[in-house]
Amino acid sequence: MKLPFSHTGLTLLTLSLAACGGGGSGGSSTGFSPSYQMQDGSQQPVAVEVNSNVINFTGTLNDVNSALATAIEPTDAPSESAPSFSLRELIGKLHQDWRAAAHPMSAQVIGALVSDTSPCPSSGSMASSFDDRNSNGDWDVTEVGSVQFTNCTTLDGATVNGKIQDAFNAETTTSTTDTLTFTNFKISKGVYSSEVVSGSAVWTSTESGFPQNNTAYSSNNYRINDLTVKSTAPVNNVNVTRQFTLNEDLTLVQQSPDFSKVTITGSGSIVSNNANINGSVAFNITTPIIKSVSQPLAYGGAMTVTGSGGTGLYISYAVPDTGSAMLQLKHDGQNVGTPKVVSVSTLLGF
Repeated sequence: MKLPFSHTGLTLLTLSLAACGGGGSGGSSTGFSPSYQMQDGSQQPVAVEVNSNVINFTGTLNDVNSALATAIEPTDAPSESAPSFSLRELIGKLHQDWRAAAHPMSAQVIGALVSDTSPCPSSGSMASSFDDRNSNGDWDVTEVGSVQFTNCTTLDGATVNGKIQDAFNAETTTSTTDTLTFTNFKISKGVYSSEVVSGSAVWTSTESGFPQNNTAYSSNNYRINDLTVKSTAPVNNVNVTRQFTLNEDLTLVQQSPDFSKVTITGSGSIVSNNANINGSVAFNITTPIIKSVSQPLAYGGAMTVTGSGGTGLYISYAVPDTGSAMLQLKHDGQNVGTPKVVSVSTLLGF
């Protein structure tokens, strides 16, 4: 893999400000009993909360991420029509940065820790390390790396604290598997803050084939484990703290000849304590969601959100067109109210 942490600099810092969520059963909702009973009128808030958490790993962080986007990563700042920040995508960028920065390091004694402490742009520090068990200077399978931020302040005034750990679990000719663990990983600026309190994600990335002969294939599977995210942001001039715990097994696939689309499958559960969901729900992508990677368009797919008391929310994408989705609440299998049509942009976080 050869992804040493040392000397990755400011790019590592800015990209590390993103993290993903998790749940205790590795994404399986078997034996899970939802506690939140959905009502007529809650369709859109529930659908937005679930989709945002499931697909972008953001959820109740949207307000915080919108406020901090320009300060953290100007090139990825969301527009007015796309207020949410996809933490899942930034995790990918974090790994790309590590790969691009890879270089041989001097050999160490077997079992030694390869480490480096760097000052942050304005103040504070980030300490990076990996346990070079075979003393070859590279980050290999079975080795574990981490970055610890201590009052690390960016040029734009955002402060980062906490730790990201990356265990390199496995590698084949086409795939790599890492376990990302987050410990009190927090970014704050003024009255805004977002924190990955705890949790982990097992990430398997697979690439095969060639675009020249239309056999190129890319897959990213995330098994999210007990990751709890907490955010604080002003609502009507009063600071409000929200929290959610995500539990899912999610797979995103892109393949030739059309890499402009991604196919999403998965299931899991969410526990929240906010105005959208005060309790827990389970979700299942019953028909793969096919969406554009760059535009607010979906080309098909369906998801069911299951609440307590026999309630279920049925979400159909590309209804009545590729820019819309339809929400139908049911109670004991019977329709409640009339279907609601919302924009794909609202649900999928463009």
